[in-house]
Amino acid sequence: ISNLSVYITPTVTVNSGAICIGQSFTIVPSGANTYTISSGSAIVSPVSNSTYIVSGASVDGCLSVVPALCQVTVNTLPLVGANASQTLICNESTVSVSGSGANTYSWTNGIINNTAFSPSTTATYSVTGTDQNGCENGAAISISVNPLPILTVASTNTFPCIAETITLTADGANSYTWNAGQQTPSIVVTLSTSTSFTVYGTGANSCTNDVVYQQMIDNCAGIVKVDSSYKDVSCRDKNDGEIILSPQISYSPNVVYYNWTPPELCPDSSCTVLKNLKQGDYSVRITIHYTLTPTFSKTEIQQKNFRISDNQPPCPTAVFNGLTLNQDGANEVFYIENIDAYPNNKVMIFNRWGKKMVEIGGYNNKDKAWPITSEDLSEIMSTTYFYVIDLGDGSKANRGWIEVLKN
Repeated sequence: ISNLSVYITPTVTVNSGAICIGQSFTIVPSGANTYTISSGSAIVSPVSNSTYIVSGASVDGCLSVVPALCQVTVNTLPLVGANASQTLICNESTVSVSGSGANTYSWTNGIINNTAFSPSTTATYSVTGTDQNGCENGAAISISVNPLPILTVASTNTFPCIAETITLTADGANSYTWNAGQQTPSIVVTLSTSTSFTVYGTGANSCTNDVVYQQMIDNCAGIVKVDSSYKDVSCRDKNDGEIILSPQISYSPNVVYYNWTPPELCPDSSCTVLKNLKQGDYSVRITIHYTLTPTFSKTEIQQKNFRISDNQPPCPTAVFNGLTLNQDGANEVFYIENIDAYPNNKVMIFNRWGKKMVEIGGYNNKDKAWPITSEDLSEIMSTTYFYVIDLGDGSKANRGWIEVLKN
């Protein structure tokens, strides 16, 4: 009796799937002990859709009757493009990048697809696009970044006075536009307060930048004034009015001219004090030249008007009751102060015995005075004389004595 062993043939199964071109696929059979794959390897990298035949043998050596088929679908890679809203920009400008040819996109450097950003330097940006099959492809694009012009503004005076004219000059670009519209590198301004200026500059690469310049102003609040005072004539018909000017100028150097009217009062325009003025109207035009800063000088003009009045009563007379007749030119005549204010006066001189020595009408201390003639002198001795002064204005006569000393 013989024994006959019957073995079951294996039934082989195998996986199928899809890959992207350039990828590999691993064939994984089952149902047998050993396998024979038509590709010769379980790992395959087809470039197109492919079918692989897999057969197997059991541990008893039985071969599978029906081979298994592995179907590998090969998907093409998406044609990914890298695009930019601009490929040449100025620093601080924005640009956006976008991918094309796929379903989703991932950019290097943290860039988000179709979202604006501001690159600071020239760089290349890469994108990976993934299609509906999960296949990926990449692309790249370079963006060039031009630097902005570096603008500066210089002033001819960083701290000028109010109303001083200064020049502002921009530098660092090829062309300029100021906030007030001027299109020149330099502008000339005269300011009353501190002011901000904005200048826009365009460089050779067409990039534009701006800078704000604050021009400060000094009030230069020094003292520039001329105080004045005046005195009326002291009594009627007296020429002793006075005008005094007191300049107060804190800036140096300075020059002041005083142009008086009438001009003969001070022909050289330097007078600050006028004396011996009679009643009347006077005026002075004061021209002040002074330096505030090394680059700025000013001229101010002030006008002052004065009226010297003669509203006082006649000047009182005063008698100088000492005569020294020694021909030295002093105290040679009987002097009566202000007697010329009383043209109708009459002066009488008496000796100590009451004899009238002389009577003079319109006494004036000059050609009508005592003693005035050689006859007068011959009659006079060193002694005491007496006078009577009638001013001729109805007032009481003035009486007194004169002491005469004669060599």
